[in-house]
Amino acid sequence: MFNASQFDEVVQRVNQKTPEVARKASKIDEEVCRILNDLLLPPEVASIIIYAKNEIIKLAEEFLHIMHEVIEGIGAPIKMWQNSYSWETLRGVASGTAVDVNALGSIGNWSGGAASAYSTAVGPQAGAAAQLASIADSVSSSLTTSAEAGAAFYLAVAASLVQFISAEASAVAGAATVVGTAPGLLAGLGGGAGALALLLGAVSLIVSFIATMATQMSTLHGLAVDSTAFPFGRWPVAANI
Repeated sequence: MFNASQFDEVVQRVNQKTPEVARKASKIDEEVCRILNDLLLPPEVASIIIYAKNEIIKLAEEFLHIMHEVIEGIGAPIKMWQNSYSWETLRGVASGTAVDVNALGSIGNWSGGAASAYSTAVGPQAGAAAQLASIADSVSSSLTTSAEAGAAFYLAVAASLVQFISAEASAVAGAATVVGTAPGLLAGLGGGAGALALLLGAVSLIVSFIATMATQMSTLHGLAVDSTAFPFGRWPVAANI
């Protein structure tokens, strides 16, 4: 179930921590440059350190590129959740209207041409209202499902972000000890790659979900222009009695 307050915490975490990726990458570059300038390291060791540092920075740039694209849609889940309530309200109004119109269409003991014409004119109105209620209910359900999927997606994004920053922190900590620079950078590189894989996996899943929802939206569009409930894509017009 979608929880607005919990999702707001996720949004804040993502927005606050994303800039830290660039700051940590800059710190890694700084520390490695300091060590290379201060110490005379064997060429083989220096090469490993430089390679690992450059790869971590590349990973950070790629990670941030994806994050910036992902953040653009971070407000969507809460909007979908809010809109789902509006559609559910419409469903209630439309279904109530269908019931009321059906009640009006009950002609009781009234008979004759006028009674038949009246009943014929009212019938499509009730059908259209019932169809609208069904569509509104489906849209509301789809929006709720989308909000929940979006919340789960951004939770996974936040987890990958924390993991990436932690990997960078390992690299910085290793460089701070000097002797642990190479192991720290390599550990950071592995952890960063894992975090990027987690982020890409989350993106892949949400893309698949969006494709599924697009198919459902197409189905809903078909119901909205259904000629049985909505002749020529319009609300049925009552014939003159």
